[in-house]
Amino acid sequence: LEPAGSQGVWGLDDYCFLPFYWGASQLLHHDTIKPSSIHVNQVLQTFGEEYMYLSSVQFVKQVKKGNLGETSPMLNDISAVLSWEKINSGLLKMYKVRHVMMRKSIMR
Repeated sequence: LEPAGSQGVWGLDDYCFLPFYWGASQLLHHDTIKPSSIHVNQVLQTFGEEYMYLSSVQFVKQVKKGNLGETSPMLNDISAVLSWEKINSGLLKMYKVRHVMMRKSIMR
């Protein structure tokens, strides 16, 4: 089951969005770990406990079986971005617009 308003495989849901944003913040000025490194299992295993973004990707790969491009296309697309700065700013914009900050909840 997915939460109401879920984006499915096409987006990062509210409950797991912030770890990716905070994790990208941790990696802003990292010299060796690049966004495309999420496809290298050795990088995930070595640095997964140290960096929240990598830990979150590890979790997604554990829960969803298959190619990341099929199970989490947004994460796969994000990995093609060249810098953590651009990912970080993009995730913040996405969070503001599509997730919590601009959302108007309706109660019944």
